[in-house]
Amino acid sequence: FNTLSDQTMYDMLGWLAQEEGIRLEPSALAGMAGPQRVCASVSYQQMHGFSAEQLRNTTHLVWATGGGMVPEEEMNQYLAKGR
Repeated sequence: FNTLSDQTMYDMLGWLAQEEGIRLEPSALAGMAGPQRVCASVSYQQMHGFSAEQLRNTTHLVWATGGGMVPEEEMNQYLAKGR
């Protein structure tokens, strides 16, 4: 399970929009932080028995709801909240 603050999701949204030109609903970004957290936590890896080789051969998919249905003005407010 993965929980993020609203600010973290806004920050990730801003980065994704700037670097990749992708705009998503902020809550869609929650799934993107999982791999970073797993890779940063040796204790989590050990608890679940993940080897370095397994992590190197991992593919992470994020089911991300698009921001196309978000009104432009609202999306701009989301993007402005990102740092």
